[in-house]
Amino acid sequence: MPFKFPVTIVAIREFLNNSLATLSADTLGWLAAITLHCATLPTFLALMTGLSDRTPGLDMILFLWGGLVLLFLRAVVLKDMLNIINQGACGNGITNIKTPSILNDSYPAAFALKHLVKDLRLAKEAGLNSPLIHPLYDSYAAAEQEGLGNQDVMAIISSLKNK
Repeated sequence: MPFKFPVTIVAIREFLNNSLATLSADTLGWLAAITLHCATLPTFLALMTGLSDRTPGLDMILFLWGGLVLLFLRAVVLKDMLNIINQGACGNGITNIKTPSILNDSYPAAFALKHLVKDLRLAKEAGLNSPLIHPLYDSYAAAEQEGLGNQDVMAIISSLKNK
């Protein structure tokens, strides 16, 4: 799919969604390694043979950045972001437990979504007035109506992906 200028965020998102779906993480990893080698090998050889004592040129820097971007895309394909979150300050027991379910897009019920919908409804009826209660309840109620009520509360991810 060729880009038409000016390139928009939507066009970039579509390109990445269509292209990344066909690339494997291993392919991106190999492309990144080759790109990084292309960036460093000529300068290394020139310095070792004494043909150059200059700092790396723009071409090397561009290759290095290209390799780093490919490694980032590899991480996206491998869904490493959940692992980064789990090991960082935002990680907690729930994210550690739910990571395999999120990656497999399978949500066996630990706490059924229909029970959370009931709890949110009761909270609204009891007078809870919060800026987030209405969109939260509406999202979970819509997921329940989509037939996800007997799955885990994390099944909301499947519902939100379809919107």
